[in-house]
Amino acid sequence: MIREFVDPRWYPTEIGVMTDRTPGRFISEQLPGTRIRLSQPYSYIALEKALLSLPPLVHKAANIAFSPLRYESVSNDFVGSFKQVLHTYLFERDLSLELAAALSDTSKRTLQRKLAK
Repeated sequence: MIREFVDPRWYPTEIGVMTDRTPGRFISEQLPGTRIRLSQPYSYIALEKALLSLPPLVHKAANIAFSPLRYESVSNDFVGSFKQVLHTYLFERDLSLELAAALSDTSKRTLQRKLAK
């Protein structure tokens, strides 16, 4: 979203996440030079003040072409949003039910119930 206003090659200097799990290799590769702080009380992306007053870039389609990440609309349901989060971890060696539950901030059993539903 920020890249729509700044530059498709913009990267944040710092991201804070609530989990204590180290981000997957895919995420780390897509955010070179970004410090990822774990076990934060809330999730955030650090922005420079000057970015808050910028208008959107004119050629939105051009922004997507520069990005290595796939842009999809955000899902409103649990399974759809879970798939979007899990996608970035698919190539990790330690992908497990425990990691999937941690990513969705639920217990393993609750995750299984939600997916079964």
